[in-house]
Amino acid sequence: MKDIKQKLFDERVISKGDKYSWGFDSKYDSKESFVNEFKDYNEDIEEIPVEDFLVFSGNKIIIKYRGALEGEEYQNLKCEIVSDGEKGISFIDIMYQFNNCAHDYLVDCDHHYFEGLRYTDLIDETLILSIRLGS
Repeated sequence: MKDIKQKLFDERVISKGDKYSWGFDSKYDSKESFVNEFKDYNEDIEEIPVEDFLVFSGNKIIIKYRGALEGEEYQNLKCEIVSDGEKGISFIDIMYQFNNCAHDYLVDCDHHYFEGLRYTDLIDETLILSIRLGS
């Protein structure tokens, strides 16, 4: 398993995206419009240039997260992120697909701001990550 893990991703790379800020409060019709907004937000407001990077050379990532609507108990939720080509899955791919997958739920949650990704597991060449959300 260790050989497969090392071949598919470097666990240290996952935390490279932690420096970026984002609120999952809008849905995007295209990856291009998402990327433009994400870059504008981080470069203009946070003054951090956005650089995309490969997170996983496999074809599928499961992002686990917890959320609670006002007055409800926390729930364990997940989104499936898939490669749009043969190059694997980049940080921007993760952010765009997670944004659109989780938006309908997170838009009404207090904790809907990106605070980082963490490695959870690798099962059958599917990377399992958790996303930290804050308010």
